[in-house]
Amino acid sequence: MDGAASKRSRIRRGRRRFLLLNVGVALLGALAGAGLVALGIGFDLDVPAWGEPPGWATVLGAILVGAGAVTLVGGMLYLVGTGLYRRNARSPLWGENRARRRELVRQARGLLPVPDVDLPLVRRVAAQMDGQWTQWIPLSGVVLAQIGQVFIRWGPGWLALALLVTVASGLPAALIARHEGQARAFLRAHPEPPASKKEPTG
Repeated sequence: MDGAASKRSRIRRGRRRFLLLNVGVALLGALAGAGLVALGIGFDLDVPAWGEPPGWATVLGAILVGAGAVTLVGGMLYLVGTGLYRRNARSPLWGENRARRRELVRQARGLLPVPDVDLPLVRRVAAQMDGQWTQWIPLSGVVLAQIGQVFIRWGPGWLALALLVTVASGLPAALIARHEGQARAFLRAHPEPPASKKEPTG
């Protein structure tokens, strides 16, 4: 009983940490997006410029900033609506300690052997990893808005900042995509066994 109660307590703590982390990420993303939009609208910084931006660049920049804001908000709503956050928050994997969760993830990526007794749990971990790329949708909104700044502000400093934001967002996205591909390969190699049919009892 004590072991079961301890596991339930770890699950509750893990879910709380997961929800708090995602709320924090959402708030930071919203603040970053709002700040980028505000900078694009009218705040002036002492940054070297190439000169007065041409009309087409101003229009394109405004479109990109607006599209970035919409993508940021829409991406957060999409993640909530598809149930990705809810599935992760309710996962019984939160009952495992951190080292065990890391081991399960490495097994789901095909980097460690999987004992038969762990196969159902690792299969579930791999299923949860499938679709994680959608978490990059809100970040792509921030990238779009930052690229829009390059056209609105028309300066090398803004170009350097846009490249920095793009690389900082793209590297995690590439890792997520790689891990997701490995998880899908694991699921293909270890499919769910067909449900056994119960013999009729007479």
